[in-house]
Amino acid sequence: MTANSSGVVRSVIQTLRIRHWAKNLLLFAPAAAAHSLHYPVFVDLLLGFLAFSAFASAVYVVNDLIDIEHDRQHPRKKHRAFASGALSVGHARLLLAVLGLIGLAVAFNLPEQFSAVLVGYLVLNVIYSLVLKNLLMIDVLALTSFYVLRLVAGGLIAGVALSGWFIAFFTLLLASIAMSKRVAELQTNDLLDRKKVPGRAYRVEDFHVLSMVGIASAVSAIVVYGLYISDHAVATLYPNPEFLWAGLPLMLYWVGRMWILIGRGELSDDPVDFLVRDPTTYAVAVGVALSVWVASLSSLG
Repeated sequence: MTANSSGVVRSVIQTLRIRHWAKNLLLFAPAAAAHSLHYPVFVDLLLGFLAFSAFASAVYVVNDLIDIEHDRQHPRKKHRAFASGALSVGHARLLLAVLGLIGLAVAFNLPEQFSAVLVGYLVLNVIYSLVLKNLLMIDVLALTSFYVLRLVAGGLIAGVALSGWFIAFFTLLLASIAMSKRVAELQTNDLLDRKKVPGRAYRVEDFHVLSMVGIASAVSAIVVYGLYISDHAVATLYPNPEFLWAGLPLMLYWVGRMWILIGRGELSDDPVDFLVRDPTTYAVAVGVALSVWVASLSSLG
């Protein structure tokens, strides 16, 4: 392999944003919450994960092409493959064709409703890139909807209906993460003495309001979790529901820590990049999972 071709391969891998495939683990959440993560369902969810990952990478290619001029003005994003010239429009067309075929081929073995959600996800992302990302707060709601669509898709594959508790908790928590992305971008622009984020509807002075809304969303999600544990219906799913309370301080710690780090400017302008590499995030996730597992045990004796 020549130096030029190896450079193209590296640029393609960078453009696919493979680290961000971690977002697609949300597909497994409905089945896990409903105690329905059995082997056949797990295999189908793996297929769904692959299909969503292919489409998500296709979305990143489209976004990078649309944002190419704004990316060239950004201290970090200017190094992206299309903004830097490492990849051409021809490369983009080939990538989109391959990723689309992979996604559709894998989705062919899954429920038709899943394919509809997958295509809807792609269409909504294109609309976001062209219009919605420039609209105040609408962009954050759109980002949140992309996460929620993954939950809906996972529920369709597993044949699990999403409860009101489930939707409320994840929507609020994921809205907080979406908000943190905008707050981190504002902080980056503040350091660069820019008053406005290029290609966005926010100004640097919006930092504190967005932070408050993001923190309030996360804390509201934790409150929803506490109210869910207090619901009498939880006893039908968990023999030992009192152990679910252990997840509450863990979540509060994780949310508080994330927003403190954002306030200190210690996160990049894409917090998801930080979270997927953050050992503390995984430790908290394991702790919450353990509390759910212990709560699910039929006997502790």
